[in-house]
Amino acid sequence: MITVSGGSPDKLNVIQVGWMVNKDAYGDGATRMFIFWTADNFVNTGCRDLFCPGYVQVDASVAPGMTFYNLSTIDGPQFDYYFVILEMNATDENWWLMSLGDETKTIGYWPKALFPDMKESLTNLEWGGYLFNYDPKTTTSPQMGSGHFPEEAYGKAAYFRDIKLIRDPLKGFEIVSTEEVSIFTDNADCYRVGDKVDLPGLSAAYNFHYGGPGGNCNP
Repeated sequence: MITVSGGSPDKLNVIQVGWMVNKDAYGDGATRMFIFWTADNFVNTGCRDLFCPGYVQVDASVAPGMTFYNLSTIDGPQFDYYFVILEMNATDENWWLMSLGDETKTIGYWPKALFPDMKESLTNLEWGGYLFNYDPKTTTSPQMGSGHFPEEAYGKAAYFRDIKLIRDPLKGFEIVSTEEVSIFTDNADCYRVGDKVDLPGLSAAYNFHYGGPGGNCNP
């Protein structure tokens, strides 16, 4: 999941995009793309995917809620999906969602009016995972990513690769440096985040492994 956020705590503006497995939301165990947004720290505004007005879809071929059919397997083929959240330019100022890869696609956008505090107080860029257990009868948390810890590395652990940001649209993407990144996990017995690593074909980029098997993770 990628998260862009800014604003004061009571009016936090947030944009999220990523993938999830959520049987309660989608009715199956498929791996699906999702988006989420809020303009007031998830109190009254925003929603997931296309379930409320706000986000505007422009490309029907890549849409929130779609199923990813090419999935990485343990010790098998690894598949990558590239997404970008981008404030386009000074005249547009909408927040655009794009996919990169074999073909660059403009998926949709969040109008600038949704996020009055984002432009002047963008505070956080986050990459990683989170999860919820909706079953009140169990205290066992599900796995994150592939279910393997990051130290098991490429081919087993889930990963983010080629993390970049844009400080100046005229200069394009920049590689994130190690000094700019802080690592956080709320329960290292169940889930972990790895340091910067080299991945096949991307030794200079910022890449990291993450995830874990879950289990009895309650404090």
